[in-house]
Amino acid sequence: MKSWGLRGVGRRLDRLGADPRRGGLGDPPGKVTRALGVTMDHYGCDLTRGPLTVRPGRAPRAIDVTTRIGIRKSADLKLRFVARD
Repeated sequence: MKSWGLRGVGRRLDRLGADPRRGGLGDPPGKVTRALGVTMDHYGCDLTRGPLTVRPGRAPRAIDVTTRIGIRKSADLKLRFVARD
């Protein structure tokens, strides 16, 4: 398994056609996982240790909650969370 971290992800996002300045980083979310090298090999991994970890970072000032976009089923549910700085 490759370990990418956040350094160097910009070049990988460029190759995938994602432009964070235009909201392309999570459009669709699969681009982020591909850019970070996340595969099905990571399925079920312990996120506190191992090849893929989630660590504390800077907290946003606010988090907006909106309806989901680009879907039909349960599109009215507020299950989309967006950090607002």
